[in-house]
This record gives sequence, structure tokens and C-alpha cells, in this order.
Amino acid sequence: MVGSRRNGRVFLGGMVLLLTVAACGSDGDRLSEEEFLAQANEICRVGNDALNETMEETFEALFPAGTEPTDEEFQQVIEENGQAIADDIVSNVRGQIADIRDLKAPSDLEVQLGQIFDEASVVLDQVSNASSFEFLVGDDDPFARLNSELRAMGMTACGE
Repeated sequence: MVGSRRNGRVFLGGMVLLLTVAACGSDGDRLSEEEFLAQANEICRVGNDALNETMEETFEALFPAGTEPTDEEFQQVIEENGQAIADDIVSNVRGQIADIRDLKAPSDLEVQLGQIFDEASVVLDQVSNASSFEFLVGDDDPFARLNSELRAMGMTACGE
């Protein structure tokens, strides 16, 4: 229960941000939609795996394998380590965005991706300045709509 909430938030945050970035270039330099989506989804998959591994290592260091922290223990971990966890998420997602920006998005996705990129940047700034506890445990996912848009575009790994 607590673990799935933690993993879901971290994974979701990481995927949304990764999916929100793509690059612009001359039409001759652009990838096909299929190539772009495959490469962007791979960037997100790798980034999400890294986030999940970091989270697992953080909690495994504090709780023996096979045990779930109580709500109180989980809250204490977030209070003590939440800012570092949130910073890792933001850094990871910004890196994914940079890698996706290096790809040449197809021109028919350019406008929609540009809008998503602008909003993702605002959300990342808000996450950086927000309470880590609220971000990591709160019910309001600031990336939900962006994730949905990315999945609809075919960036499924980025929108998880």
C-alpha cells in the first residue's frame, strides 16, 4: 500500500517529465514519428528504471527486504530524505528532457510537444520549490494531464 504509493509517484513523475521534451530541427534532420517515439520511449524507460532503482535502494537501506514501512515510518523517511528524493526526480527528468530534446521530433508533433515542454518546465520548477512531502505523498499529481497527453501521442513510457 505505502510502497505502491511511493513507487507510483516517483515513476509517474519521472515518466511525465521525460515525455514532455522533444527537439526541433530542419525538416531534413527530423526523425520519422516511429523512430522518434521509439527513441523517446527508450530514454524514458532507462530514466524511469534509474529512478525506481534509486528509490528501492533508499528504502531497502532503511527497511529489511520483504518488510513494508508503516505509514509513520514512511512519513519519517520522507521528512528526512524527501528533499533529496525530489531533487533526484527533478534532475533525472530534466536529463531525460534534455536527451529527448536532442532528438529531432517530426514536424507534425512539434507544436504539441512545444506546449507540453513549456508546461513541463513550469511543473518542474514548482516541484523544485514545493514541499517534498506534498509532492511525494500528496494526492494531487502535477504530471497527470501531461502524462495523459504523452501517452495519447504514443510516448507511453514517458507517460507512465
